[in-house]
Amino acid sequence: MAGQAVTAAMILASVDKGRLWAKHLSSEDSRIALDALKYLTDRRDGKAPQAIEVNDKRKSSRERLAELLTIAAARRAAAASEIPDTGGAVGSC
Repeated sequence: MAGQAVTAAMILASVDKGRLWAKHLSSEDSRIALDALKYLTDRRDGKAPQAIEVNDKRKSSRERLAELLTIAAARRAAAASEIPDTGGAVGSC
């Protein structure tokens, strides 16, 4: 290993992984034992799915597009009906 970058694979190849897991599972610290058990169970069975929000209150893409088109049409109509700028003059001379 001299002159080479030490990688996780190299380190793991040099230890008895089964013995280390057994050590963690039988730890006197119940948090370590529980964490090791949860990790190994998740690796074996797959991690439990995370909760997702199914009642999404956001508008769909189609609803949002319709809303934006309505706003754009209203702005065009307002711009078309505006009184032309008279350069600041009030009234007629």
